[in-house]
Amino acid sequence: MKKIRRKQRRKQNILLPTSLRWVGTALLGVCGAWVLFEIVAKAVYPYQLGDQQAKKVVALETQVKAQETRNQELTKEVTFLESDEGIEALARSVARYHRSNETIYLIPKPETE
Repeated sequence: MKKIRRKQRRKQNILLPTSLRWVGTALLGVCGAWVLFEIVAKAVYPYQLGDQQAKKVVALETQVKAQETRNQELTKEVTFLESDEGIEALARSVARYHRSNETIYLIPKPETE
């Protein structure tokens, strides 16, 4: 018995031509990449937020240290002005008070031309 060979037909996709398959594959790849990007962005966002908060904390800690230094300076000044020497120094410098046995000499400032 002889085998009868039939011509093999090339299978054709009835639904989509080859060029449209390439376009569909490319579109699916782009959509997949976009979805992957969004997933990664949502996963990384809390860490970015934490980094921003850490920078704000460092800035605020610097401000607190500056205010504490200023507070210490003002506390020293208040303590000095509450003492007798501080009151006398303020009276001499601002109000130009002097003791009864002192002579004050005023030296004029040179004029600049």
